[in-house]
Amino acid sequence: MSYVHVVEARVGIGMMEQFTRALQQWERRALGHPDGPDHHSVLVDRDDPRRITVLSHFADEEQAHSFDQGELFADLRSGIEGCCEAAVDTRRMDVFYAVGRGGAETIFGETPGPS
Repeated sequence: MSYVHVVEARVGIGMMEQFTRALQQWERRALGHPDGPDHHSVLVDRDDPRRITVLSHFADEEQAHSFDQGELFADLRSGIEGCCEAAVDTRRMDVFYAVGRGGAETIFGETPGPS
């Protein structure tokens, strides 16, 4: 089942450069880790560009759990919290359903097999 770590933050005034630097340093370490995320993306709120959502996608919960054991996910939180106005919110989520132009990519957490 696909698994996603979600981090939501509100970056402090004048702290976006420092926030971005801390996030990118963490990304390099995380993506180079054997159990690191398969994909990582950062979303910026169009109405409030200081609201950031960070998504780290893992193939399954076991990969995410192995990654967590190395404390890198906690390092992300500690690295960016000083740049944020309030506490950083973190959640772990399963991908319940995903569809692309070619059809379903994930249905109820499972990747469909060949048809």
